[in-house]
Amino acid sequence: MKNLSLTQNKNFLAERNPLKNPLFLLLAVLYATVLFIDGMREPLYCDESSFLKNLCGFFVFRTTVPAFTNYPTFFSYLIALPVYLVYFVYYILVRHFPLDGIFDPSLFAIIFQCDLPIFLWVGRIIGIFFAVTTMALVFKYCVSRLAKPASLLALSLLFCSPFGFYMSHARYALPDIFVAFMATSVLIKVVEYIETSQAKSLYLAGLLAGLAGSAKLNGLFAVAPILVAPWVVPGKLGDRLRVNSLVLIVAFLGFFVGSPLYILNPEIFQTGFNLESSILFGSSGGIDFQWLLPALWKEDPVTTVLVLGAIAFSVWRHSRRDMVFHALLIPSVICLGSLSKQMPYYMLFLFPWLCVLSGEMFEVLISHAKKGVWRGLVIAVMLGIIVNGGCKLAYRLWQNSRVDNRVIAADWIRKNIPASDHILFDRDFIPIIGTFYDLDVLDYKDYSLKKEYKAIFREYVKRDIPCYFDYWRGDSLVADMKEQGWKYFVTSNYLFNAYLTPPSQSLFVQKGTAAAFQTFLWYRIFYSQLFHEKLDLKVIEEGSGPKIYIFRLL
Repeated sequence: MKNLSLTQNKNFLAERNPLKNPLFLLLAVLYATVLFIDGMREPLYCDESSFLKNLCGFFVFRTTVPAFTNYPTFFSYLIALPVYLVYFVYYILVRHFPLDGIFDPSLFAIIFQCDLPIFLWVGRIIGIFFAVTTMALVFKYCVSRLAKPASLLALSLLFCSPFGFYMSHARYALPDIFVAFMATSVLIKVVEYIETSQAKSLYLAGLLAGLAGSAKLNGLFAVAPILVAPWVVPGKLGDRLRVNSLVLIVAFLGFFVGSPLYILNPEIFQTGFNLESSILFGSSGGIDFQWLLPALWKEDPVTTVLVLGAIAFSVWRHSRRDMVFHALLIPSVICLGSLSKQMPYYMLFLFPWLCVLSGEMFEVLISHAKKGVWRGLVIAVMLGIIVNGGCKLAYRLWQNSRVDNRVIAADWIRKNIPASDHILFDRDFIPIIGTFYDLDVLDYKDYSLKKEYKAIFREYVKRDIPCYFDYWRGDSLVADMKEQGWKYFVTSNYLFNAYLTPPSQSLFVQKGTAAAFQTFLWYRIFYSQLFHEKLDLKVIEEGSGPKIYIFRLL
């Protein structure tokens, strides 16, 4: 069905302004509110701290060199300016601190780490903004090309996010949703090129793809559909090669603008890049897709069937628009099958366009369902999909409405563990009981403070730690902890399940590097010891989020 097409509107980008549509505005406000409320109770996510380290380091050391080098720098730069603006407002209008200290690096580091949730939420609001603008792109595209039922289906899928990983990442200060916004923008600009033959659309798409890659390297997959686009429309070989060459140059410039140090000084990122590659890909280079469908099915069976059907529909329809999407889909899925860390959310940037494809598929089904019974059946299935997504969203919000176990655990520790006791915390997904967050940029004990700032420092310290604590670095076993005088060890099921529960060990054995596997074995031995030694244990699980395990070592 190569010629099967939907309603054509070559000027669709110039019409259907989402800001003039009451339905979209209502959905956008609801979506932003849902994300905001859903994330309000969410403590600092471990991956967010990596980007916050960059923000702290930029200001403290007066540099553009990142402390966290696993990713390029654009997302850190993107959230830096609004975070710094909020810091200045907070410093002057809320804390009323002396103006001559507003640029002092030590004072900034203290305030930034002590009141981190304020600045964390600035980054999260930026993520929410891109989630809402992605929904605006999907809305504008769909309502200009599809009938209302199909448009509503596509929009509701994105709104409800039945898979969960799209919405969960939309509430974090992480680059994934920004990359999804950019990838969706790229596909829309490529469609515009296919329908108008205006090369400037491809050049803009190339710039967006470069910026996406400069935020997170998987964003570079968005270059693929741009390169394919000139080859699916009529044209001369020389013109196609020229357009492709210029697109690559523009994409390179976009990447350079977003992450110049990645080009000018790549050795800065080499260690972080190697670490990230070893975690994600291991060393075998094998491709395994067996885990992907069960992982998606576990997230939501209905949406899994829908997405597979939408992809099959795009193959069957085989339009030029579908061919450029396949240019993004195929390398992305191959990369997903190559991962040692088998998490489907690494390719969540595909999800918005899969929502669009699902709407287009039902548009065709409705148009071909001539008889009342079949037409009614198609509409009933659409309503069922929307209801399924709504129920999943409501359940997720109900779960997240409960207080996070990490917050409950922090309160329990303050009330039940004496100030003289020593507590060792695991690396991530743990309660934060002190003033200072573990950003590893500066040690607050080494701050060289001017005399007039010591009072400010004492103000924060007096609400500081109820007992001495530190973070476990994975360099000791249970016996070592006891010998060093630690009385408690705090961890969570999110951490130890990665080493004790199948198929965790299999993917390290099959795909991990030798060093990664040795590290895995070390952690596995350690967590096994924790449970085999029959230590006194307090489990906090009445709230939401990870279950917190507090072991008494002495």
